[in-house]
Amino acid sequence: AGRFVSLPAPHTAARWLQDTATVDATAVAALGLAGPEDVGAAERARVFWARVKAVETLAAAGPDALTRRVLHLDPALDVDGAGHEAALVLLTRGFAAGRDMADPDAAAAYALETGGAFDWTATLTTMGTESGGGRDWRDTATLLPEVGRVRTPAGLADAPWAGPDGHGGNRPVPYLVAAHVDLQDGARLQVSTGGTLQDTSAAEFAELLAADPDLNRKDLSVPVLLVLTGIDGPAPGVADTIAQRLGRSVWWSRYPAELSGTDDTGSSVPTLVLSLLTAGTPTAADWQEARPTDPAGPEEGPRPV
Repeated sequence: AGRFVSLPAPHTAARWLQDTATVDATAVAALGLAGPEDVGAAERARVFWARVKAVETLAAAGPDALTRRVLHLDPALDVDGAGHEAALVLLTRGFAAGRDMADPDAAAAYALETGGAFDWTATLTTMGTESGGGRDWRDTATLLPEVGRVRTPAGLADAPWAGPDGHGGNRPVPYLVAAHVDLQDGARLQVSTGGTLQDTSAAEFAELLAADPDLNRKDLSVPVLLVLTGIDGPAPGVADTIAQRLGRSVWWSRYPAELSGTDDTGSSVPTLVLSLLTAGTPTAADWQEARPTDPAGPEEGPRPV
């Protein structure tokens, strides 16, 4: 077949497969194995074809552009062979793990994940007598915030996502997600991984949340609560992008949100503050809910039973 069809990707992957130590290490990292002793023929075959897909993807997208994108490199910097190899390693691991690494947003989110985005960033919350969880990607963590109450310059108020659900029960505790809004572009968010702020698009941020193991264990009726800090709030499309990707409701505000205010007991609560760019004074009514929709029609998407 090689006389009729050029097969550079399989040939390149086959040469890579000869480096047994690297292949086994890739399989261990991508598949969550205990060690090289757990790598057999099936695992090596899996990472081999993942390497094939990685080579094809990098070549098709343009090695320099995709390497900068997935590794979050400065666009002004030149990419050398070491950078291309680092991108190949990342793409290979992601394909082997079952991620859609042909999607640059998913690939860039996987880079943040492997860089520690889910290490030591989980947070616990309360809503009345109920407990919840979340993800804090800011530089500082807040101990046990109370998400059933919100604070604005006008004072303390009940959160619009809290209270009875109309069916004899209470609404679920939202999954708190704290991050930064980019200072120059409200459509971009920043997450702290390993002490370094990484700039992300809304789509990449949504992919990162889609891979969050803690959030994935939550029922789809659990909404996401965005607490996004900056000189201004996020652009309107950010919450819609996240809601559509996750299939969950997303609470957000056009004003900057923090966990700086407290309730009557001294617990930190979601707090809306004045914006340097958006006029007006925020109130509790400025918390909005973005919901996933059916792209084929204007009706709201079906809710889980």
